[in-house]
Amino acid sequence: MDAITITVDGKPESQGSKTPVRRGAKIMLIEGTGDKPKRLNTWRNSIRAALPQVEVPFEDAVKVALVFRFDRPKSVPVSKRRHMTVKPDVDKLARAVLDSLTFNGETGVLKDDCRVVSLTAHKEYVVEGGESQGVSIWIESVTE
Repeated sequence: MDAITITVDGKPESQGSKTPVRRGAKIMLIEGTGDKPKRLNTWRNSIRAALPQVEVPFEDAVKVALVFRFDRPKSVPVSKRRHMTVKPDVDKLARAVLDSLTFNGETGVLKDDCRVVSLTAHKEYVVEGGESQGVSIWIESVTE
């Protein structure tokens, strides 16, 4: 496999840091609170469902490019905010996607996300009448 392109529709969700929570004598790490874990899990499942079936995931170094698309709020015209300079953070959006691309025994296109040696991530507002919100993912093998 030299390169693949994947497009996933839906509202991108970020993956923040895990929070330690004490449960009796044990300390557990949880992914956020409220409905955040459910939204993140739904987003990850959407990404995994869009992945091509591969016999062998990328095992060597890869470059990854991500473009996140969000609906522009009606209260924020282009003249007020041209670029998406609000949350979610682009690095946390990328973390959720990279973890979803990692082979988990059933689906995945990367043997491990530590194989990513170059990452480009961009977030933008959807142009009216254009693409829907979601993410476009490009993965390419790094040749020596």
